[in-house]
Formats: sequence, structure tokens, C-alpha cells
Amino acid sequence: MNLIYTGLFLVTCITIFKGTDAVSDPITPGCRKVCYFTNWASNDTNTPYSAAFTPEDIDFSLCNFIVYADFGLDETNLTIRSRDPKTDFGTNGGLDLISRVITAANASNTPVLATVGGAGEDCRQLSIISTNETVQDAFVKQAVEFLTQYGFRGLVLDYEYPQRIDDGIKDIIKPGDDEKVGFSKLIQKLRLEFDKHNFYLVATVDIDIEHIDTYYEPKILNDNLDWLELLTYDYHTPNEDTIGLVAPLIPYGNENATHNVKASVEAWLNKGIAPGKLVIGVPFYGVSYKLDSKTNHGIGAHASDVGLKEGTVFYHEICELKAQGWTVVNSENGTPIGGSYAFHEDMWVGFDDVTDVQAKAQYIREKQLAGFAAFALDGDDYKGSKCGVGKYPLLSALSKDATPAAARSHDTPLTITTGASGSEDTLTTTTAAGAEDILTTTTAAPGSQE
Repeated sequence: MNLIYTGLFLVTCITIFKGTDAVSDPITPGCRKVCYFTNWASNDTNTPYSAAFTPEDIDFSLCNFIVYADFGLDETNLTIRSRDPKTDFGTNGGLDLISRVITAANASNTPVLATVGGAGEDCRQLSIISTNETVQDAFVKQAVEFLTQYGFRGLVLDYEYPQRIDDGIKDIIKPGDDEKVGFSKLIQKLRLEFDKHNFYLVATVDIDIEHIDTYYEPKILNDNLDWLELLTYDYHTPNEDTIGLVAPLIPYGNENATHNVKASVEAWLNKGIAPGKLVIGVPFYGVSYKLDSKTNHGIGAHASDVGLKEGTVFYHEICELKAQGWTVVNSENGTPIGGSYAFHEDMWVGFDDVTDVQAKAQYIREKQLAGFAAFALDGDDYKGSKCGVGKYPLLSALSKDATPAAARSHDTPLTITTGASGSEDTLTTTTAAGAEDILTTTTAAPGSQE
């Protein structure tokens, strides 16, 4: 998007209307505020709130994109399908979550994207799609139909596990097929068709640095995606023998120097991804272990088993642990560890606290990255009753601090109506100080370089 400023400099996240279609088009680093809504959370009443997370719990003032997670792929025809129709749709007494999320989002002009892929069979099937051009064409056509039918504004391809589902994956893909090149072709075909509908196209990718060149063509991704989402978490998982943080910002001690957010971001930037195309994932949960020793609880200590809740603990649950007297640590021997952990006797959980997400927000600003992807909304203290600092403490800190200070003076998104692609429109706006700014914009569809 080409921007021409006259008078005082204006920096903000603007909601732009393309014809009759509303799309949110952040123009400032840090303005991609992506929030994941998980449909399975609305079936989970076993929470400290004794109630499931619902679309009505979403605070759209803190997000300008919602990602609805997630959809699968039909095993027979490789088309997008609901994994849980009783949750997604309203038939036969279903929860009708798709309609409820999109209706709520439309009221605030917030685009909702659907995500497909991930681990297991769905990634296996996405790999098959990537290696068969005929299947690709059918998938692209059905994807447009699916998004249009349910009111989604784009698609997120969860492609973090290519070629690594299990040893059987190579038995499915024909010898000689190049999945990396095939995925690039799929992205290009989707981009070409999505541009006709003003749909957003996003991919989530593997954070292992050594896999970038093996599984992806960064230039193709950079040129065709609206943004690339790094799932910068799960650097440590609950089934490991030694304990570590789920999403450390920086390397620490004897930890693998590539298993942290900064290393992942730098690797992709060095491969040619523009900072304004890069979104980092931020987890609203922690990993928990049972320690071998009640006295050795530092990073790298030995774990005998998974910890609380099968090893995954939501942030609002961690707040309850802190209130119960668990010891919280964010540095060892005076050295920051890139995150936080809490322990009590032989139980341990590593997580991002408010100060940790603030540090990540500052990093987003410093590197001029596109923004963050919060996974997921139901992990934060969305009721404001567990952490003692109001609703959504993590998301609030991210949403505020990832955006440059100048943009924060415009708390309410500006709206303008633009004409056809390539035409110019002028908006006069009054700043917080009362001065007028003139903003002339040239319309750019999703997929263009901003």
C-alpha cells in the first residue's frame, strides 16, 4: 500500500473498505494483531471459570484479525471439512460457532480467517495436495467456495510439519515429487484466485531453522502471502526429559542457541522474508513437568514425568498457582532467561508472564515485524477474575505494546471507503491533539507489498 502524508505525520492501524467488502489493512509495524479462536474451547467446561470460552468472550478491540481453528481435510477428496460439525454449525442443536464468531467480528469490521492443516492426517493430506497439480486446482476452487459460503475472509495453511508426519508419508508421495516446490505452486495458485475475492492468504511454518531450505521457498512465500506466521512456541514440550521454557525470547545457558524466538525470526529474515510480512506466535499457555528433585528446579533440570494437566497449563490457571504461593522466576543468577517459570516442590511450569509478552512486543517494534499471533484467546484471563489485573492481561499488553506509541493515540480504527484497485482516496482525520492530517491512499488488495 502506497501512502502519502500531508501535514502532521499520522501513524495508525486503519480499517479499509474495498468496495462493499471490509478488510482490515494494518499499515504500521506491529499492527497485525492476530487472535486464535479454538472451536474446541467452547466444548471445554472443565476450566477454572466452570464455563466454556464462547465467541461472546472475544474482545475485538484487542485484535484486528481472528483465526478460527481449525478445519480438517477430507480423506477422500482432500477438500476442507469441519472436524466437529456439532460445534461449528447450528443444526441439530449445535453450537453454531462459525456463524457466531463471524457475526460478532463483522460488527467490528474484523476479518475472520479459517485455518486448515496442522499435525496428523490433515498435514499428510496437505502434503498430498502440494504434490499433485490436479488436486491443487480442485483444492483452490473448493477453498474459495468454502470461505465464501461461511463468510471467512481468508485462509491460514498450517504447514509446520511437511514430510515429517511419519515414515509412511514417503509411501504416499510419488518418488521424484518435490513437496517444497509443490507447496510454492499451491501458494501461487491460491494467491491468484484469492486476489479475485480480496481474501487473505497466510501460512504457518516450522520453526526449526535447519528445515527452512528443506521444506520452503522463502521468496515465494514472501511474494505471495499476506503474512508468514512463525509458531514461535513449543521449543520445549511436556514429554521431554529436561525442563525448558515453551517460548523463550532469547537463548539462555546450555539451551540450544536456535531454540528461541529471536533465532527463529533472524533465520527467516536472513532468508529474505520482509519484516513487515513476519508475525510471531505467542502462547497463552505453559508447559509443565514433574521434577526428579524438589531442590533442582532451574532450566535444564531433569523431569521424571509430565506435570499438571498432562503438561499443558493455561495462563489463567498459572495465575491461580501463583496465588497459591508458587515461586516465580524470570532470571537465574541475575541473567534473564527469556521467559518465566513457577515451581512448587516437584511441580514446575514454564510460561510467558505479562513482562515476557511486553518484551516480545518491544522486539516486534524494534525489528519492525508485522505483529503477533496469540494462541489462543481462551488461555488468557479473559474473564479478568484470576490474575487480578483485569481482563486479557497478556493480550492487552501485546496489543498495546507491539504498536508504536504514535499509533496508540488512535484507539478507534479509522474507516475509509476506497474505489477500485489503484485509485486514490483522501481522508481527513483529527488527531488526539486536535490537528488535522490528510491521508491519501492507493488501494492495495491482500497479497500486495505494503
